[in-house]
Amino acid sequence: MLKVLCTPSGQDLKVNRYNQMSSRWLCLVLVVLHIEGTKASVSFSIRVPGEKIITSPGDTVTLPCSVTPTFHPDEVRWYRPDKYAIPIIFFKKPPIEKEVAADPQYKGRASLGGALEEGNASLKVENVTVADTGEYICYVQHDSWYEKGHILIEVRVLGSSPLISLTDGGNGQVNVTCISEGWSPQPTLTWTNRKGIEIRKGLHEMHSIDDEGLMTVSCWLLVSPLGSEGYICSVGLSDQEKTESRVALNLSRDQTYVDTQTGAWKDAVIAVLVLGLLGVSLLYIYKKGLIKWPKSLKTNGRNEIEREGENENLKSPEFPPEDTEETPGISPRDVIVLPPVITAPKMEDKGTNTEADVIHMPEWDYVKERKETLSLISDKVPPSLKVVKGKTVSCPQPERIHGHDKAFPHVLCKLDKDSLYWEVVIKKPAEKQSWYVGVCSDIKRTNIVPLTPMNGFWVLQYEKGTGLFVNTEPPCLVPTTKPFEKLGVFFSRKDKDTYTLSFYNADKGWPLCSFKCFKERGTLLGLLSPGVRDTHPLAIC
Repeated sequence: MLKVLCTPSGQDLKVNRYNQMSSRWLCLVLVVLHIEGTKASVSFSIRVPGEKIITSPGDTVTLPCSVTPTFHPDEVRWYRPDKYAIPIIFFKKPPIEKEVAADPQYKGRASLGGALEEGNASLKVENVTVADTGEYICYVQHDSWYEKGHILIEVRVLGSSPLISLTDGGNGQVNVTCISEGWSPQPTLTWTNRKGIEIRKGLHEMHSIDDEGLMTVSCWLLVSPLGSEGYICSVGLSDQEKTESRVALNLSRDQTYVDTQTGAWKDAVIAVLVLGLLGVSLLYIYKKGLIKWPKSLKTNGRNEIEREGENENLKSPEFPPEDTEETPGISPRDVIVLPPVITAPKMEDKGTNTEADVIHMPEWDYVKERKETLSLISDKVPPSLKVVKGKTVSCPQPERIHGHDKAFPHVLCKLDKDSLYWEVVIKKPAEKQSWYVGVCSDIKRTNIVPLTPMNGFWVLQYEKGTGLFVNTEPPCLVPTTKPFEKLGVFFSRKDKDTYTLSFYNADKGWPLCSFKCFKERGTLLGLLSPGVRDTHPLAIC
């Protein structure tokens, strides 16, 4: 067989080469277009604010988050750190073309707050709470590309003004404690002296968070009262004006709670006061020819101090008479005001971890062990009040009380022991208009008199708009931070005619105030009044 081989002509070769070049260029163009199209479809960036968002409880806040260039993303997820699987809001295109809220903390409060089809993935949170404080993450995905943005929210709550208390620190020192509560976020607490110089050494700070997420801060230090000009405690958030409280330490025993531990400064003060008392006594002997209990004595600018066994001949006058000059009134110096404090822990530095260095307020555990259940005297109830089961007292019809009631608006209870503690529950304390609780002398009175120690009443009172106070002469305010539901009362007889009466915030175990050793020869009864301006009762328990 004859085989014939044909070779292409020159023209055919040129055509083939042209086709090959065209195919190569076409493939190259398609590859470039594909790359550019893919890049355009997945490459984007997220815009979020660089500064934290500050808000308050109850507000509605929007967390901005958007994509550039503008497009409708396939997936948007808002979540808190470490909660990617439990997002606040989750959106995804088909098959899940809807928003899904997973975190129960934000149920009914969170939603996407912008036009998602225009690239706005902002989150809106309503009715903000303190628990919403912290970091939020905006996660956006399109095709295989994703970006994340981080935003901080700070929910701010301004707390109470600082309260300062003084207690004996042992070894001639005074414990100065400053406390403030109800803050978000954690505030800065600073001690300075009167010259404005910040105190940094010897501070002991404590922090706690309540059920609402609000913070309580306290700070205490041990100082010597000799030569001190006083201290200033200020508290506030870092970028806001701070509130402050001041305290002076040129104190006598009747201005703060002290124990009987010895110290050089105490001995010196006692010696001066004893000499002063002797001088005054001699003056009275010279002028009157007898010794009487004076209204007020002062030596070296300090109030006289009432001490046990000071002079067996100095006796409290009989009660009444009410109108004689010999009847001593009780001033605020006869009341120890003890704002809520945190008991200082044992010190652990420089070998001072000793029992003497532990600060003891009037012992709460000791007080609670003496709790008694008292009963109200039902046959001595005034017409304006109603007693139920000997435990609860209320004013059922305050609108009918027009100040014409000729009886005291309180009920009584017997105190059968020399040392006992009882509690009074204040129903709806934030809505109460007034109340008072304490003890009184068992004496028949023909008319209503002021509830003062001069008239035989030692009570803690509350008036809406004024707060807590004791009716000394003049009245003495008792600082508190919040209304409390349970008031503790501790009654103690020191000897035949000398008593001490202390009040506590029994919800917290914090002391409020204390009538120091007062004298009363008659029998004392417990009393409580729900006031006559609302129907909310008091209950003894």
